[in-house]
This record gives sequence, structure tokens and C-alpha cells, in this order.
Amino acid sequence: MQIYYYDRKTGEYSGEEAAQLDPLESIKTGASVFMVPTFATIAVPPPQQEGYARCFVGGNWVQSEDHRGKTIYNTADAVPIQITELGPIPVGYTTLPPCAYPKWTGTQWVSDIEQARQNKLAQLAAYRYARETAGINVNGVTIKTDRESQAMVTGANLFSDLNPDTLIDWKGASGWIQISREMLTAIGQAVGAHVQACFSREKEHTMAILALATVEEIEVYDITAGWPL
Repeated sequence: MQIYYYDRKTGEYSGEEAAQLDPLESIKTGASVFMVPTFATIAVPPPQQEGYARCFVGGNWVQSEDHRGKTIYNTADAVPIQITELGPIPVGYTTLPPCAYPKWTGTQWVSDIEQARQNKLAQLAAYRYARETAGINVNGVTIKTDRESQAMVTGANLFSDLNPDTLIDWKGASGWIQISREMLTAIGQAVGAHVQACFSREKEHTMAILALATVEEIEVYDITAGWPL
């Protein structure tokens, strides 16, 4: 006679061996009595089925779905997890790998064009900011254009308007210089024109992106074209 072992937590079949006689009980009863250890049974498990694990539950062998090791995806946000326990695929998950910008229809993933568009617009805004704040050259002088420097140029121009004969000590990207009101005005105009040109180019790209009709068109659209130097 064979005995069949199963896991103490899941009931999953784990092996078998020939049963051993219980000598004391056999002598008492005058019949062959076999020892059955804890977490073992003499009930014969069913044949192995692909995708299932044989489990001893409630005194009987049952076939439990076995997806362990598979990657599944949350249909709400496409976040993957790996299955580590026996049982069916949890509700709200699928084994279908998501596509780009995934949106679950109930039976399959489709690319969400609005998500693709918003991602591209976010990339565009970040690129515009990088170009806007990268600095410019005015009459051979490198001028910073980060937000703090833009504010400082505006403040210096206001000061110069009230004190037209005062030379302004200015720390540019290439070092200290003294600048006149005329030069400061030129710097302010150049910085303002640069910033406006960057925003205008972002607007042009935005309008073009909003007009695109497919995810593929959005993905290949070049946001780096046409920016001011």
C-alpha cells in the first residue's frame, strides 16, 4: 500500500512512498495495520493535469489552478506582479501583456491616445523649460536665463530706469562686468525675446500634437525641432 504526502498549508501533493506496518496495532488487531503520518493519506491522487496542482482539501483530492511563476497585470494601471500562490487569476488582473499607453477594455489592452498625448505634452513642457533656462549670448556676453536670473534682469532694469546714469555691476555666466542702462535694456529685451520665443515654439508644438490622430504619430513626433538658439 502507498501513502501520499501533501503540503501542510496548501494541501499540494508532495510525494509518495510505501506504507509501513504498525507492529503494535497489527498484533492487537491480528490484521495488517499501516502507519499513515500526519499530512499524508492513502487516498490515491488524480493524474497530473497541465496548469493544475493536485491538492488534498477537506479529505479529498482536488485540482487547483496553478499559475505560479506567471506575470499578471493589473487592469486598472497595468502594473505587473508575479503569482506565487496556487489559485485562479485574481479578479482585476490579466496575463495579457499591456501595450504602449495601455487601457483595458474588459477583454484586451488598447493604446490610450489621450494618455500618449499628455505624456508627449509633458515631455514638451520639460524640453521648453530646459531650452528657456539654458542661457543666451548678448554681444559676446553669456547671460543666464534661469528663472532667478530672469527676475534679476527685470529688477535691474527697473533700478536702471530710476538711476539712468549708474553703471550696473553684473555677474554673468562668464564673470563680472559693468553694464550701462542701454546695454541692460538690450539684455532685458534679449532675455524677454528668448523666453517668449521658447513659449511660442512650445505653443506651436502643442497645437501640432493636439492635431495628431494616432498613438504612432504622437510617439514619433519630434519636439526638438525649430527652437531658438
